Parts: sequence; C-alpha cells; structure tokens
Amino acid sequence: MKDGIIAETGNSRNLRTVAGIRQLAPTYDAFLELLVKGEFPIDWNGKNPDGWAQQGTGLNKANLLTDATAALEGLGSEATPNEMFAALANRSSRMITYGTSDLTPGVSSLETGTVYLVYE
Repeated sequence: MKDGIIAETGNSRNLRTVAGIRQLAPTYDAFLELLVKGEFPIDWNGKNPDGWAQQGTGLNKANLLTDATAALEGLGSEATPNEMFAALANRSSRMITYGTSDLTPGVSSLETGTVYLVYE
C-alpha cells in the first residue's frame, strides 16, 4: 500500500453541486443560508490527479479483507478487519501453550496436540 501525498496546490479534490443551484440559492445570502443550515448540496467529485504528488492505494474491500480470507477464520462476507484481527488473536491464544513441566521431545499431553522439540 502507498500513502497519499497531496501536492499542496489547492486542487487535490473537485467539488460538484446540483445543476439547479441558482434556483436553490439565487443570491449570496441564500447561498450562505444553505451553508449555515447544512443544506447546501455537494458531491465530492473524486480526486483530481493533478493535485497529488502521489495518489495513495485506495481502501476497499478487495485490499482490506476479502471474503476468501475471512472464510479461513470461519467469518462471513460482512466481516470487518477488526473482527479478523480478533479471530486471529483468539486462535493464537489457543495455539500458544506454556508451563513449567518437563517436556519430552516429540510427545505432548496437551489438548492442542502440540508436539514439542527440546533444544539443548
């Protein structure tokens, strides 16, 4: 992934409003009233490539958590990355076993079935 770097030229994004804005705000005061009330209709018209020194990797489902990856942990297609992290943390806590007993190489009496290698 790459971080986005704005070129600081004041044109990294474009702003679009509705075609009938002159009817909605025929005067400057009407325009300001719409802005103050939070009713001025706008759409972010995406990034303007000319205003970016480097465009970052767009965040989307395909590069954050695919359905196939979520399914590896038994999660559904609506799983979030946070839910995946939790599933992985839960799995790793079940896999890591520790204790104070002497271990016999190649043998385990633990529920996980982990086989230990003893290095000397």
